[in-house]
Amino acid sequence: ERHASQPTGLGHRQSRFTGAAQGLASESTADQLADADRVLQASMKRLEARVRSLEGQGVRGERRASELASLAQALTEEQRALFIRLDRLEEQLRSGGLRSQQQDESSSGVIEECLRRVHRLEREQRAGALNLRLIVSVTEEAQQRQAQRIKAVEERLEARLGGA
Repeated sequence: ERHASQPTGLGHRQSRFTGAAQGLASESTADQLADADRVLQASMKRLEARVRSLEGQGVRGERRASELASLAQALTEEQRALFIRLDRLEEQLRSGGLRSQQQDESSSGVIEECLRRVHRLEREQRAGALNLRLIVSVTEEAQQRQAQRIKAVEERLEARLGGA
């Protein structure tokens, strides 16, 4: 009889130990899940802040590119107006609107000055257009890099959420 009761006592102790171990394991798992959830939430907040920051940078870059495009357009329009004025002056000279030698000499100086100014404006306009193309290119590259970063972060986040 004593032999028969001993295994029952041992079985009882073993089942109590197993139950306690399972309880500890489930508490540990719950703690780990809670910790993982806190880490995930903190990561989400950081990622959301970073995305907002990157979106703000993109908006500022687009606004600056738009401003530069309108400045380039204004330069082009001013250059056209100067070309029209220069064409009118040349037409006046050809038609004989300025008759005297003295007037021709002073007009020649004015025309030369206008030509110098037009050439200078052309150079400035070409340089401005080149700078604008460069800025647009850099802005587009930055936006592509930001989009790639955001996509990678989203993929990692989806993988974590899917794995959790």
